[in-house]
Amino acid sequence: MHVALVALTLSACIPSIVVGDNPQDDSSSTATGGGTPTGAPTGGDTPTGASTGGDAPTGTTSEPLPGVCGDGVVDAGEACDDGDADLDDGCAPDCTRVGVPLWTHTFDGPASLLDRASAVAFHPDGRVVVVGSVFVEAEVRAGLVLMLDASGAEVWKKLLPAQPGKQTSLYAVTIDDAGTIYAAGATIGLDQSIDIHAFDPAGGELWTFQEPSPPDGAGLSTSISELAVTADALFSSGFELVGPEGIALVGRRHQKDGGAVVWRTTTTGGAPQADGVGLAVAGGNVVVVGHTFGFDEPGARPIRAVFDETGGLQAVTVEAVTGAYGDVAAIGAGGDVVLVGFDEEDDVRRLVVRRLGPDGAEVWSQIDPLGVHGIEASGVAVGAGEEIVVTGSFPSSEHGIDMVTARFRGDGNLVWAATYDNEEAHAGDWAEKPAFGPDFVVVVGQQDTLTRDYDGWVRAYASE
Repeated sequence: MHVALVALTLSACIPSIVVGDNPQDDSSSTATGGGTPTGAPTGGDTPTGASTGGDAPTGTTSEPLPGVCGDGVVDAGEACDDGDADLDDGCAPDCTRVGVPLWTHTFDGPASLLDRASAVAFHPDGRVVVVGSVFVEAEVRAGLVLMLDASGAEVWKKLLPAQPGKQTSLYAVTIDDAGTIYAAGATIGLDQSIDIHAFDPAGGELWTFQEPSPPDGAGLSTSISELAVTADALFSSGFELVGPEGIALVGRRHQKDGGAVVWRTTTTGGAPQADGVGLAVAGGNVVVVGHTFGFDEPGARPIRAVFDETGGLQAVTVEAVTGAYGDVAAIGAGGDVVLVGFDEEDDVRRLVVRRLGPDGAEVWSQIDPLGVHGIEASGVAVGAGEEIVVTGSFPSSEHGIDMVTARFRGDGNLVWAATYDNEEAHAGDWAEKPAFGPDFVVVVGQQDTLTRDYDGWVRAYASE
């Protein structure tokens, strides 16, 4: 069952989201440059067929009757109107646009425990590559690489070696133009390390790079949260231990053949500690985003670090707000990037979608563009035509947590927004990363099914 985002409720009523080519009120968003804000509507301006007061007409009139949502005619204030209640056709009953689901693939590991899909990328031949982890038995987690065809059917599946006392997981994936698959994660247990694996298109392992952590039982001293690949290099982001109790955001360059680290550069942006989450290569620079923490006041702050191709730190910016960046993606050919995350104002968490130029200047920003508070953005992807898709999760009074996917244009205008309500009862649904294919979008995540613990899922949506 596909559910329009506008039908969801949190602790208070959520206003309808008017999405599409009709303008929206900009009271909850800001924009500069070429972007047109698409915030939450003010309400009350769109006719819904209800009387607005006064005597009802008793005779005929030559004046046209006001449009009514559901009459099959797109009127002012309506993004669509197909006259039916079918959500899967892209038009919700309240005449707002929603994503059209094409297929959903779910997987459940042998032990039916905490199985998850963490990241996704498209192979040059149009197939979908998903990485994550499954439990093969109690307390034994194995990294997963899953290849699906364009219809969502499994092509092949590979599990990394795991055993009691040695668990493996995969968190990031990228694919080069030749079709080589690079997946990164960690080994946890008696032997601890960050790992990068390279696979051929058939799932054959080409090489594995591992960087061990000290065997002191204190946990990983470094992490890989994201990967990016170019014609001649592989890049990763994450954190690294600096000092006995601190961590710093890190950007790294690796050899494409073998994964050895060519350079690594860390920064905290002047904060006590920082963690790097998202990664993009744009205009010859490597951009890493995440959050800082450890200030006297509680809460994290968004951080953006820019490195050149030799690892030199070109710029680092820590926002003077409570919040965090969850991901970043290159957009266009000029070095622009799109960042997603959240900020907090008066204890209200708000989704942030922002486009920056190569010099870091803001092109446009969307603050709370869906009118739904509490969204924590986890991923962003950009298509060949500068289409943008954002994923995240938010508190739901019905399920605890629900996922959300939103499609924007390159100028910041919202196209559609949707969540997915699983066919079976569940206690939570988390979205991780998205990816753009030739003509559709894929999003991955996991759901709490109540009966089998967590299942991983992969969902495809029509781009438009």
